Amino acid sequence: MDRISRLYLVCCIYGLLAWGYVVALQIRNENWVYEVLAKWVPIRLDYFGEIGFIISLLCAIALALRQDKGVNPSKRSKRR
Repeated sequence: MDRISRLYLVCCIYGLLAWGYVVALQIRNENWVYEVLAKWVPIRLDYFGEIGFIISLLCAIALALRQDKGVNPSKRSKRR
């Protein structure tokens, strides 16, 4: 696995963790998602979770396409 693939994997995992954090907060108290993430980061938690999910999804797609690039469909073994 090369550096770019590892970077995609790390971004995918951190994006899912950010999304999971926001979902866990919303389950605990549904009004917390409308709060600001931090004083120095003026973004609401629900937007932070959406951005994390989108980054995770895009990095997972990019990782799958990058790993599939080297596979030649004509040379795959056919199962019978």
